[in-house]
Amino acid sequence: MKTFAIALGALGLFVGASLTEASAGSRVVIDQFGRGNAAAAGQNGNGNFTRVWQKGKHNSLQSQQNGRGNTAVLGQQGKFNYSYSYQGGTNNLIGVAQMGKGNNAVSTQGGRNNVAATIQIGNGLDAETRQHGKGNTAVVIQGN
Repeated sequence: MKTFAIALGALGLFVGASLTEASAGSRVVIDQFGRGNAAAAGQNGNGNFTRVWQKGKHNSLQSQQNGRGNTAVLGQQGKFNYSYSYQGGTNNLIGVAQMGKGNNAVSTQGGRNNVAATIQIGNGLDAETRQHGKGNTAVVIQGN
């Protein structure tokens, strides 16, 4: 198991990222731009992939994947956005894109071959997707 943490503090600037990974063939990529963004990604299993992209201020993101062959692609642009994703099982996909400020998105999946996509463009939007079983698809698009 690897643990990776970055914290920069200077003149009120804070960027934080943490990563835990306990799996063969799994990968996590976190890119952060701006200030005050925080991301945490954990994986247990095999062949999981997490991609996090944050730009703006004070965005927060958590992702956990357990199982194998799961993929999470998560992006935030703006400020004060929050995203939480959890996947357990096999070959599930979660995609989240948040643009604006004060948006909240929660996505959880268990089982196999499920797909969940959430797109939020605007301010103060809330979305929650929960799928369990196999072969489910959910798409949420919000804007204001």
